Amino acid sequence: MTFRPVAGRARGPRLRALRGEDLTSLPGCSSCPSLQPGDPGVRAALQAWGWCGLVAVAGERPVGHLLLTPEEDQDGRVVARVVALHPSDGTPDADGWTSSATVRRLLEGAAARLLRRRVVALEATAHRWAGSCPTPSLGVLAARGFVVVREHPLHPLMRMELDRTVPGEPVLQTVWRRLTELVRSPPPPEPVGFTPTRETRAVGV
Repeated sequence: MTFRPVAGRARGPRLRALRGEDLTSLPGCSSCPSLQPGDPGVRAALQAWGWCGLVAVAGERPVGHLLLTPEEDQDGRVVARVVALHPSDGTPDADGWTSSATVRRLLEGAAARLLRRRVVALEATAHRWAGSCPTPSLGVLAARGFVVVREHPLHPLMRMELDRTVPGEPVLQTVWRRLTELVRSPPPPEPVGFTPTRETRAVGV
């Protein structure tokens, strides 16, 4: 996989969608799952979304990646399961970005893309202490908005609802709902013989 620089580089790492052929070129660690383009989860993601994860790129260097597969929750709704969340080594890059900022960028970028695909949530199996790429630490996920939905002494299941992740999405929906309610609800008619006074004009009556 070749990462080419883009003119006028934006501050912080850029996000690129991962395809099946990119998986073998990803930098990883000893705990990272070894996924192949033909794996069932990868094929399901490519069929559903056209990509199976995101990679964060600073210049030409990948500094983190997120791998996802589609699943159904207990209500039959589609969720994206975190297969691996591999951040950078924690050393700030030239723009001052660290692994924590890269994790946030990866999760928010995935949420924005998945919301358009009608995916309702991100889910991940967490680790209560150390954490690893397949099982990120509970603290890292909690800081990004995940909550525990199934308790476990060591590996709880955590979930992040996507409409709480994309900035402004719930706010826009609320504003739109209020506007439509105003349009549908005309003001009451004025009583017969009503004559506006200076006081009623001041309050818009």
